[in-house]
Amino acid sequence: MLALDNLDTLNIEPPAFIGDYPDNKRSDWSDALQGVTHSTDHWFFTQKTKIIKIHVSQDVDTDMNNATIVVRMPDDLGDLGCDHFGDPDYFVFEEMGYLFIPVEADGEAVNECGHEPRIAVFRDDEELSYLGSSVLSKQNSRLGTRRAGWCAINPIDNLLYTSHNVISADNPVYRYRVNFEQLALDGEVMPLEVQEDLILTHEGDTVSIPKFIQGGCFAPSGFLFICNGRRKNYDEHKGGIRAFDHEGELL
Repeated sequence: MLALDNLDTLNIEPPAFIGDYPDNKRSDWSDALQGVTHSTDHWFFTQKTKIIKIHVSQDVDTDMNNATIVVRMPDDLGDLGCDHFGDPDYFVFEEMGYLFIPVEADGEAVNECGHEPRIAVFRDDEELSYLGSSVLSKQNSRLGTRRAGWCAINPIDNLLYTSHNVISADNPVYRYRVNFEQLALDGEVMPLEVQEDLILTHEGDTVSIPKFIQGGCFAPSGFLFICNGRRKNYDEHKGGIRAFDHEGELL
């Protein structure tokens, strides 16, 4: 059987576990944590309805009172029924940093955000200013692909990648083009332009990743890492971390 947690097959030194910190402690910023990303000088953590920005010099054995800023779900997203930030990504364009966060509605909510998840965009300034959002048009209840728990921007092609809660031939990795030029010009979030889907493969066969997709990110080389699973239903042949090259081939 193919080992789906394939980090040990890469031609790089695999990451070494160096311990937990803070260990076995629950803080207010880590409660219901949904994802993490970073700039050169800050961590960005998402909870279900909050973004917590913490300077890298700050001891993370702390609480939100010591965060640089805490931003709550914007009102216009709340009005659409959005109540769940996902795993975010940080991207720099023309020397300005932007935070991209998938937003959806929990459960089977019957509202606009429940039918169509979105990507929310924040500018990395003093206020962590909310610039707006754009619908993920290939992910909706009509197509049976209404989930969007993560997003990541490829530093090679500048496309935004995301997926449903499972990945398969019928539920590929979806790719969208962001209008960064307009974003940098006037801070306007334009509709995302649908690009060709990415089918994940291994030696000619489609790679299927069962739920629960937890997050995805890119290495500077453009390799895509996707993790899935959860403690309550962990199965070593289902949950893990997978790495893919630029063409979606399992490494």
